[in-house]
Amino acid sequence: MEYRINEDELKLLTFVCDKALGFGDSFMIQAKDLTETGLDSAALTRAATYLEGWGFVHTLTAGGSRGASASVLSVGPLSLGEAYMREVAARLQADNKLERGKRLGLAALSGIMDAGLKVAVSVLSDVARRHL
Repeated sequence: MEYRINEDELKLLTFVCDKALGFGDSFMIQAKDLTETGLDSAALTRAATYLEGWGFVHTLTAGGSRGASASVLSVGPLSLGEAYMREVAARLQADNKLERGKRLGLAALSGIMDAGLKVAVSVLSDVARRHL
């Protein structure tokens, strides 16, 4: 079975892992800063909660529930999310899509989104096989 990650989810995870100073609850990025991803509130909530389901990020939401009125207040990367992004970057470098030694941030990802998504899906499928 192949697992999927979409462009919004990949952009959010890339941004959070690139900008955070560390991992876990102490290193949350506030919603006002997450606007740099270009995601609206609904897309941000969907992407963040999907990534949280994989254990890639931790989210803090308003409203106390995950219902229709919930919105993301902050997102913080977890170690598994960083490991995932390092593997995506390594595979992109191996395919000569990302310059060696360059960190995969939003600017780099925007130029290679199609290749990035293909690699990200492959890595996610590998992660799922190991952890599910």
